Amino acid sequence: MTIAENQQVSYDPFDVAINTDPYPTYKRLRDEAPIYYNARYDVWVLSRHSDVEKGLVDWQTLSNARGDILEVIQSRM
Repeated sequence: MTIAENQQVSYDPFDVAINTDPYPTYKRLRDEAPIYYNARYDVWVLSRHSDVEKGLVDWQTLSNARGDILEVIQSRM
């Protein structure tokens, strides 16, 4: 897993324009920011399948203690 140091990709999961056709943004995330931090929602997003697989079994490093549905995470902020 690699964290992009200069995140030029902007991803807001509630952005209607992105959600209309999310695939170009998903590709950019995979290519440019495979581990993406969204400061607005204080969440990390893994965009590559292999990273998600690793994250699912690495419960000591990664946690979904606040939930795994953004609406729930957002409501607790």
